[in-house]
Amino acid sequence: MRTAQTAAGLSLLGGVASADTDGDYTAQPYLDAQPDHVTIEFDRGLLETYQPMLRTGHLKYRPNALYGWVARSSQRDSLMLVYWADYDKQEGLTYKDSHLGDHEPIYVKVDAATGEVLSVIYSAYHWLAASQSGILVPMYEETHPQFHVVRPWHQVRITEAEGVFPSIRDFTAAIEADGRTFDSVFEKWLVADHLADSLQPGTVTDPWRMTDRDHWWRDLGASFGLPFVDDLGISPKAVQLKLLYELSTIPFVDRGGAEVSDPIDG
Repeated sequence: MRTAQTAAGLSLLGGVASADTDGDYTAQPYLDAQPDHVTIEFDRGLLETYQPMLRTGHLKYRPNALYGWVARSSQRDSLMLVYWADYDKQEGLTYKDSHLGDHEPIYVKVDAATGEVLSVIYSAYHWLAASQSGILVPMYEETHPQFHVVRPWHQVRITEAEGVFPSIRDFTAAIEADGRTFDSVFEKWLVADHLADSLQPGTVTDPWRMTDRDHWWRDLGASFGLPFVDDLGISPKAVQLKLLYELSTIPFVDRGGAEVSDPIDG
């Protein structure tokens, strides 16, 4: 992982771009997906300046922190501020959508020259991505996009209501877990938490890719149990997910069974 403090070709994950594995899980494809022109660093000042404000008071499990880093590119005139909310648990409607640990992304794209928020990209429905221009997103004190966290799955939607600021933590920091040391929190999530089973390489280390992608999944079909096709070759579940995604791109629209028994006040 190239950072502002390391020479080109070096990595925070093990000093050089070498993989750490836990069974079949490895960080290597995620290191390889970072272009040479992209550097990554933990810039607390910038991350706090543009930190999303989250409405979380209604949640059973509130975020422990927002882990983040700032991506810069010599080929782009924007910065990408990458935030991933970390939760202890997702307790869904059934065992099929419940699991220990939950990680949900919000990206803030900022003009490198003016500091203007150009757009936000966020998980609007189970890692399906929605994107909104900065001028359409309510901002607390002009730089903090405001989101309501949907219970119980922790995806977000844009809101005019104010919330709170979870603590910012370093996504690049070394961490000990499961009796071993990982060279970054990101690597630990990939290997020990098995995010490498689901997350598409490049969507975090080259976050501009998400400006052209509809989701963070490595394999969308497998993640949602697709395809299920009828006699006409149409996947009803795929159609449903497409509809949910389209709804997710409309500001202030609630979606797809989210919080069906949890009315949103305010």
